[in-house]
Formats: sequence, C-alpha cells, structure tokens
Amino acid sequence: MESRVSLTPLLLLLCAAMDCGNCYRIDTGTLVGVVAGDVVLTIIIMCVVYFCARQKNKGGSSADDNKVYMNMPNR
Repeated sequence: MESRVSLTPLLLLLCAAMDCGNCYRIDTGTLVGVVAGDVVLTIIIMCVVYFCARQKNKGGSSADDNKVYMNMPNR
C-alpha cells in the first residue's frame, strides 16, 4: 500500500509533463535559422577579436621593449 502512495506523485508529475497544452511550438526552420545565425554571429565576433588582438601586438615599437618598468620585472 505504501508503494502505491509514493507512486502517485510520480504519476501526476509524469502526466503533467506529457501535457503540452500550454507549450509553445517552434517550427524546425525557425530553430535552424536561430542556431545558424548564432553560429555566424559567433564566428564574426571571434574574427573581430582576433584581428584586433593581432593589430595590437603588431603596433608596438622596439623603443617600448627597451624601457625598464618597475612593476614589470620580466619585460
């Protein structure tokens, strides 16, 4: 009898999860478009960051490398 009582909440939870009356359905094409747009935007952001970081590293002159910095002993 106890096992029957403990299964009741589980069955109610399962039935509530299977009911999709209030679910919002997303079309497959829309989902593919959102994922593809996210991938493209991520690649664009990665390229911009890469090119900006590369330009920053190229821009330094050799005069800066010969300076002694008190807080940066390994430079």
